[in-house]
Amino acid sequence: MGLIRFILIAYIIIIILDVVMEFLPQLRKYEASKYVQQLSSYSVNFVRKFLSSDLPFFAAHIVVIVLIYLLKAIW
Repeated sequence: MGLIRFILIAYIIIIILDVVMEFLPQLRKYEASKYVQQLSSYSVNFVRKFLSSDLPFFAAHIVVIVLIYLLKAIW
């Protein structure tokens, strides 16, 4: 149970790092930023398909974080 919660928290941190790197584009040149973007894109791009286009760009990130917190509460 502790390992799953740790993985979910680590994934939330990856999503938050992706948001920060969107605001600071000079961080995109690093190799680690590609991995962060690739890991967060699995869930964020899936949620983005279901959101309307007039919502802010980072709404998908917020929805994914809320869903992870709900999953943690259920677990």
